[in-house]
Amino acid sequence: MANEERRKVLEEFRNQVAETENLDEKGRTLLQSLNAEIDRLSEDEAADTPDSVLEQLQESIEHFEETHPTLTMTLSQMLTVLSNAGI
Repeated sequence: MANEERRKVLEEFRNQVAETENLDEKGRTLLQSLNAEIDRLSEDEAADTPDSVLEQLQESIEHFEETHPTLTMTLSQMLTVLSNAGI
C-alpha cells in the first residue's frame, strides 16, 4: 500500500510540475532537483528516501507556499507520504 500511495503522489508531483508556470530561478532549480530525485525513487520503489529529499521538499514548500498553493499542497502530500512510510 505504501508503494502505491507513493507512486500516486509522485505522479501528481510530475503533473503539477508540468503545469506550473512563472517560476523564479530558485523555484526552477528546486523543482529540477526534486524531479531528478523523484525519478530515482520511481525506478527503485523499494529504495528508502534520503533525508536530502525530505529537506528539499520542506524547502520547496516554504518557497512556493505563497505563489503556488496547488503545488505546495502536492509537495506537502509528498512529504507526508514519504515521512509516514517510516523514512
